[in-house]
Amino acid sequence: YYKHVFDRFYYNTSYDESTGREDILIHNDGTGNILGFDLLLDRRTSRYFDGMLSYSFNYARYKDPENDVITDDDNIRGRWYYPDFHRFHTLNLLLNIKPYSWMTFTTKAGFATGVPRKKYGEREMFNAEIENSDGSTSSAELYTRRAYYSDTLRTWISIPLDLKLSVHNYYKKSRIQWESYIAAEDVLSPLLKKISPENQITINHHLDLEIQELL
Repeated sequence: YYKHVFDRFYYNTSYDESTGREDILIHNDGTGNILGFDLLLDRRTSRYFDGMLSYSFNYARYKDPENDVITDDDNIRGRWYYPDFHRFHTLNLLLNIKPYSWMTFTTKAGFATGVPRKKYGEREMFNAEIENSDGSTSSAELYTRRAYYSDTLRTWISIPLDLKLSVHNYYKKSRIQWESYIAAEDVLSPLLKKISPENQITINHHLDLEIQELL
């Protein structure tokens, strides 16, 4: 498939040094190109197992022609970029195993590559005035980093895995079915959290403690 996007809505901000105010600029001339393909293998309902396996490849690039008020070369500045929700590869599996007519073991698994993430500049210190409970103010040293768009950095992969074991049957002399089950969702998340690289940079994580000490 291929899709050309035009007249897309977006906005940016412009800082007016004379007034010290940031103005929001609204535009509707954004463009984009989206293309990809999908593959699907489907096993119809059967006595012992059924399910489906799907794969999607997606390529999406947007452009905001008027987003050129930012002067840093690492930002979008009216050039083609990946939207923040974009993933190149997505694989999904649904499998039902039925050893008995009254029992079903269901597995739902996925694999998705990361979405774009920003890169960060050097840490910068700035002074902030904190208001105390008695109305006076105190000065605190805080730190920040500037975030930049990156065409290559991506978040860690996502592998959701859901498991479900159910028993089911029909009430006697009825078409009404009952079901009892036990299930677990996203069972790999604790493991992936441990082995995944650090994707986020935390700044001022001691800010609350510093404010409390000042008060």
